[in-house]
Amino acid sequence: MRNKFGNFTVVMGDWSDAGRTARFQTSSKTKGWRTLFKRNRINCFLLDEYKTSSVCPHCSSGVEKGFKTRPHSRPWRRREGKIEKVHGLLGCTNPNCLQQSWTMRYWNRDTLSTCNMLMIVQSMLDGHCRPEVFSRSVPAVA
Repeated sequence: MRNKFGNFTVVMGDWSDAGRTARFQTSSKTKGWRTLFKRNRINCFLLDEYKTSSVCPHCSSGVEKGFKTRPHSRPWRRREGKIEKVHGLLGCTNPNCLQQSWTMRYWNRDTLSTCNMLMIVQSMLDGHCRPEVFSRSVPAVA
């Protein structure tokens, strides 16, 4: 990997495996990625993902979820006329953060999380601590 991509560092979220990992233990996928990077002598750091997918990176206000609906993704439910919420789509409702067309700014959940993790890393590289909006009131035990 180093020969193909050069010298770099990987920062990834401390994925918790949606509750299937024992408390205070690293998930098997995270462990597998870290082993792969270590084997190839690539620096890898884990980042606490707290609030990274629930805060707008432009205005630091909360985002709304479950506001957009669509016809159900399963054909038999769609024939019954069922609708479902779009899970991965979030929207910032702050009036100062509206787009030029005066509509809500939409975010894909993964893109939003990545932008916010990049903001956290930039803050730490600049010598500051984690931004207040992404900080826990009580520090997480890792």
